[in-house]
Amino acid sequence: MAELITKDTIIGDIVQKYPKAVEVLMGYGLSCVGCAVSPMETLEQGALGHGMPPEVVEKMIKDANKAANQPQKEAPKDLDYTKMDITFTDKAVDKIKEIREKEKKTESYFRVGITTGGCSGFSYLMAFEDKKGADDLELDKKGLKVVVDKQSMEMLHGCNVDFVETLKEQGFKIENPNAAKTCGCGSSFR
Repeated sequence: MAELITKDTIIGDIVQKYPKAVEVLMGYGLSCVGCAVSPMETLEQGALGHGMPPEVVEKMIKDANKAANQPQKEAPKDLDYTKMDITFTDKAVDKIKEIREKEKKTESYFRVGITTGGCSGFSYLMAFEDKKGADDLELDKKGLKVVVDKQSMEMLHGCNVDFVETLKEQGFKIENPNAAKTCGCGSSFR
């Protein structure tokens, strides 16, 4: 077994390169693997910062390497992206258009995507962009031009984007049937 992860491996690199190892680390209570404050820490720094004794750190690294050495599941080559979709509620579309108008981005695309990070491993990305990329899929949602890169679409297919406005919360809410676990804030999943 190759030692892909050491105590000196940067946490951000682990999240990006070895998603299976992230689950192991989180199982040990190292939730900082997805925090925005720790991606430049070494694994040892993060573990010791969480109060882990050195012998537990060594066992965790061994288990993380077992996971990282497992073959990565490849996406099927014959995916039909034209049959994949993300739904948006009317309230979400209206709110995005309202924000787009305020920010004077009326000709921009609305990007929805996935990025590594967050307390569960992946975070949702939403932004206005002037151009779409070569790998982007374009969706029309009631006149709103939405772009999603193909890799993100594989994790977002079947999602519903809503905008909630209650006494307790306000903001976009994504219901993702593909997420195995979400964090309490709702902006991170794995």
